[in-house]
Amino acid sequence: MKISWVLFTASKFLKNRRATRGFATAFLSSGGIAVGVAALVVVLAVMNGFQLGFIEDILGISSYHIRISTPDFLSARTMKAVEETRGVRSIVRIEETQTLIHGELSGLQSCRVRGVPLDISVRDAGFIKQLNIVAGSIDPSISDGIVLGRELASSIAAGPGSTVSLLTLSGQAGSFAPETIDFTVTGIFDCGYYQYDRSMAVVPLAAVERLGGGGYQYLYGVKLDNRNALDRGLNQIEELLAGLPHETVTWRNYNKSFFGALRTEKLVMILLLSLIFLVTGFNTYHSLKRAIFEKREQIAVLRALGARPRDVRRVFILNGGIIGAAGAAAGIVVGLLLAANINNVFGFIETVLNGILGWVSRTLSSTAASPQVAFFSPVYFYLTEVPIRILYLEVAGIFSFGVYSSLAAAHFASKRISEIEPARVLRYE
Repeated sequence: MKISWVLFTASKFLKNRRATRGFATAFLSSGGIAVGVAALVVVLAVMNGFQLGFIEDILGISSYHIRISTPDFLSARTMKAVEETRGVRSIVRIEETQTLIHGELSGLQSCRVRGVPLDISVRDAGFIKQLNIVAGSIDPSISDGIVLGRELASSIAAGPGSTVSLLTLSGQAGSFAPETIDFTVTGIFDCGYYQYDRSMAVVPLAAVERLGGGGYQYLYGVKLDNRNALDRGLNQIEELLAGLPHETVTWRNYNKSFFGALRTEKLVMILLLSLIFLVTGFNTYHSLKRAIFEKREQIAVLRALGARPRDVRRVFILNGGIIGAAGAAAGIVVGLLLAANINNVFGFIETVLNGILGWVSRTLSSTAASPQVAFFSPVYFYLTEVPIRILYLEVAGIFSFGVYSSLAAAHFASKRISEIEPARVLRYE
């Protein structure tokens, strides 16, 4: 069988359907696939925007791609060897401690203090970029300098130039006494991740030791060029640190529960939205099943002329593929346009609703204040706009899923062709 024969026959059947009611059902099937594809593209773009934002903040600021803990201090030579390893972007020594902080006019609040080396801006420029300094600057060379998260600074009424105090314990075992150490706020950061903005502070490494941080283990953070190439990077680091007592933890294990929750959330959302394809698949199935019944005379003629059942089935499967491809392509275009302009869409809807509410308010009462609608008001949400991240590999997968759902429906519907007996159809119909 030549493929041109299948294409010719499929095009004839498709043109004939335009003059009948069967084309309407095909259009509805294609439209349903378009709606499902567009919904998945937009929802996944928004979910990726939120989730990848969280992941990048966690990996860029806190956990790093690989964490190395060792009781022995890594020499400058060893750190340089790790940094020059292929695939490794940077390695820095970090220290953390949990303490209490208060401003000149505020009470004590919990604070997570991160110590960074003096050359952090050179060794790990991504850390500075991810912090997003919005006021002042970060300068670890200032021994009593501290950089606060925006929400933390607001809660203790501190800003660049203000003095804040961190609580520590001094003395010997059995006779510890609380002591406060003063720091000068040099900058405010706003990374967009509420947990860090609300409870994190950055100070020089030496300051963490003054606060009683550190301990028997030295902690180092390694960032890779590709965070997903963990096995290769980890193996190379293990070879360099062979013979040195140490423990390595990758970002996937260090944040296993949180990232697992994000992955589960995304999978559940995909499964729920994929039910649209199940409905449109049934619609396509019944549409093609009806088309086969209406064209049983033509099918009988084709069979009588020597066409095999599987050849005729391919004609209808191709029709199903055209329905799926048309719907999926339209859905991709609409979905990408909506995703890229989602904030403008929400803004337009807010403007329309506020205009309607304002008109209603003025009509009912000239003195009543007009209510305002804001879908993502900063008063209730920790964001000013919806983050969008489009992953084109996922978009290709969604397109394929839309086409395959229609092809599967056409495959099962076309099985009825093998039940058609050409002699009986041509004799009685």
